[in-house]
Amino acid sequence: MDLWQMLSETSRPILLYGMGNGADKIINELKKRGITPAGFFASDGFVRGHVFHGKTVMAASEALSSYPDAIVLLAFGSARSEVLLAIDKIRQTHTLLVPDVPVFGNQLFDEDFYQTHQQQFSSARALLADERSRQLFDDIIRFKLSGNPDYLRDTQSIEQTISECLHPTEYQYCLDLGAYTGDTAAMMAELFPHLISVTAWEPDPKTFSKLLRFAQNNPYVKPMHLASLDYTGTVDFAVSGNRNAGIDAPGKLAPIPCSTVDEASIGTHIDFIKIDVEGAEHRTLAGCTQTIKEHRPDLLLSLYHRSKDLFDLPLYLHNLCPDYRMYLRRDKGLPAWDILLAATCR
Repeated sequence: MDLWQMLSETSRPILLYGMGNGADKIINELKKRGITPAGFFASDGFVRGHVFHGKTVMAASEALSSYPDAIVLLAFGSARSEVLLAIDKIRQTHTLLVPDVPVFGNQLFDEDFYQTHQQQFSSARALLADERSRQLFDDIIRFKLSGNPDYLRDTQSIEQTISECLHPTEYQYCLDLGAYTGDTAAMMAELFPHLISVTAWEPDPKTFSKLLRFAQNNPYVKPMHLASLDYTGTVDFAVSGNRNAGIDAPGKLAPIPCSTVDEASIGTHIDFIKIDVEGAEHRTLAGCTQTIKEHRPDLLLSLYHRSKDLFDLPLYLHNLCPDYRMYLRRDKGLPAWDILLAATCR
């Protein structure tokens, strides 16, 4: 029985902790099953008379005392230590579960989805190079099906993942796809002692302006106003000025230049590529085909934006270049975001 089946059968009241896009997605899934939440709450100190889906948002203390037997569904994401501590405190008195709703796309990771793709999950798991990766793979699936955050205890920082699984002392020319404001480029400068340049692609116009300012003070960064895809031209892009910007994201659409890595990087040697492109990872890999086959760069690839990413992206990369060894790691936070595939041929 997965989380959604359990929620369909319980007689206990259901509370949502948080508001926003994640809560909207959870509410839509509950509605499909005829489930109406008993209420919504936010952390004490953040409630200002908000009304969400027709209900007044309660303070956490009020909601938890009023519904002592409630199931609490976490409806937002965070990696902040103080927020994770607050979540753990709620778990001391209430059942708290974390529904897995896709960041992009509409495919829910439920029992039907898992059973339909079980062979692909098994094939992707077999590609992983160490036992820690395979155990994490299993635990992520268990989490996505159950919503139990206990399955997400194995975490480490991105810096640790790069140092442990890849070869930071060997990188000179790097590509940062989904560069945001330059935070990953700054990390590369600290971790890669022989770094010469980071070509940083960022499609969102507001965010790109911040990346430009970062590059002015960090001349090793070469900013490019581009979305990485499997063709060269333009793409309708939801411009939000934050990490929610993307091709399939809600919001105001604007035409943004896009390119394949293969076309934009002709004649350029690349040692390392970071790919965190808000649901366009598969199409980005398709646009990296020649680069991957010719240069075999080490890769750090996000594996959490779409429900199929956990199996689809490792299998696709293996098809492009069977020599890659792949390691699965995850940075801290709830829900199961910041899942990383570190891949190397070295």
